[in-house]
Amino acid sequence: MNSTESLPAPVLPPPPEDKFRSEQRAFHRLLPELLPTHRDQYMAIHEGRVVESSEDKLEVARRACARFGSIPMFVTLVTDQPQRPIRIPSPRVIRDWGPA
Repeated sequence: MNSTESLPAPVLPPPPEDKFRSEQRAFHRLLPELLPTHRDQYMAIHEGRVVESSEDKLEVARRACARFGSIPMFVTLVTDQPQRPIRIPSPRVIRDWGPA
């Protein structure tokens, strides 16, 4: 190979799918089934299924975190109106280990 030839670009695998986006897509697939029975309730989606629901968004997030730990989940309102997704960081436990 001489200096004017270039190597072909490597073919890289696609990056792994972001869990938050995956759960968001699952919610949109489930939405037609959820609207008749859960309109105006908040849902937590984990592993492609509804794991918590309530009229209180923070309660849904709290219960989902209690069940599954501090992992990405999609929590949103069941509505046919467009919603802007927001990421809420998972709560962290801060322990007081006493004097340093």
